[in-house]
Amino acid sequence: MKMKSLLAIAVLALSIVSGPAARAETITFPCGGGATYSVLMPQGVLLEGKKCIGSLTIDSSVKIIDKEAFLGAKVTNVIFPSSVTKIEQSAFFLTEITNLDLPDTVMELGVLAFGRTPIKTVKLPKTLVKIADGLFVGTKLEKIEIPNSVTSIGTNAFAETELTDIQIPESVTQIYSKTFGGNLKLVSVSLPDSLLGIWGDAFDRNYALTKISYCGAAKLPTFIIPTSCPPERKAVIDAKLAADKAAADKAAADKAAADKAAADKAALDKAAAAKAASIKKTTITCVKGKLTKKVTAVKPKCPTGYKVKK
Repeated sequence: MKMKSLLAIAVLALSIVSGPAARAETITFPCGGGATYSVLMPQGVLLEGKKCIGSLTIDSSVKIIDKEAFLGAKVTNVIFPSSVTKIEQSAFFLTEITNLDLPDTVMELGVLAFGRTPIKTVKLPKTLVKIADGLFVGTKLEKIEIPNSVTSIGTNAFAETELTDIQIPESVTQIYSKTFGGNLKLVSVSLPDSLLGIWGDAFDRNYALTKISYCGAAKLPTFIIPTSCPPERKAVIDAKLAADKAAADKAAADKAAADKAAADKAALDKAAAAKAASIKKTTITCVKGKLTKKVTAVKPKCPTGYKVKK
């Protein structure tokens, strides 16, 4: 009996440990060229689809696209469901994607995720915090709008692309090594005034670069050309500084006026109290039959029916 009980406990323990793994399974979905891609369920991890061809619509069960899932696949277009939150390293590296439209549910893009592809246009998610190293390296990217959620741009993130100009939002505080390296067509860059750090080789081999706009106070490294603050941008900054100063001055003046009014009132109250204290009051005793009352005032007077006690 004891042996049976121990065996039952062992079986139960084994079922508890192996339960989640037993429930996991890999299912496949069709993609172009008669191929399929595999997804680990219920985790929703797209594992592999390197044989997919042409346009691809990813199933809504997918949450994560795994490392190198479509590496080298002849995929030309991808429609991402709003279920996707993460695209891992080199997931679409060396594919044939030309346009990229990512849903705002995507919060993380891995290193080289879309590198060495013919991508020309990109819509990044508004939830993205970091542009990973080599994210678009070697692409045909011509234009991009970086969302205000991004705080850092990694090494080689936009290296060897077709960008001609780029506006980096104020949310970005760090730009790393060779971020725009080898961009032979890049002419103009606008750096955010909030920038805290940028590597000196961020614009390595940007031979066409003629303008780096920056109006911030941080000490930047020496680039291939000096930075400059455009007059229209400086005018906006100066106007904001003036407005901030005017608001601060008004707040200070309002506070000073309020403090003076409070001090004046306190002084008046104190004077009134002193004056009231300086006036001599007299107390008299008033009687009415067996009733007695005391009255204190500057000029005390007995109530009706009472007489001053002699």
